[in-house]
Amino acid sequence: MMLAGLTACSSEQLALLPGVGSSAESYESEQLVGATDTTLLQAFGPPAQRRREPPAEVWQYRSRQCVVDFYLYQTQPVGLSVVHLEARSPLAGRLPVDTCLPGL
Repeated sequence: MMLAGLTACSSEQLALLPGVGSSAESYESEQLVGATDTTLLQAFGPPAQRRREPPAEVWQYRSRQCVVDFYLYQTQPVGLSVVHLEARSPLAGRLPVDTCLPGL
């Protein structure tokens, strides 16, 4: 499935955004929407779990306090890009994504 109208952020473009580029602590969820799979790997390393849910891939990153799921879809011309992300506690309920990113 191709999603029209999405623009992908390269790791270089993402690094130029205010407050982004030095560590995972600098990322905000809205800046990661549109990021490529390569950018995620550079920022957070390999995911703890990767699963295919056609037409998406879900990459899961974990810390002691949070589980963050990145939903990636095939986009032209860059390949996989983040379309949505969400966070939750490992034990219960949803959490704000931005509070979880620093621990990844």
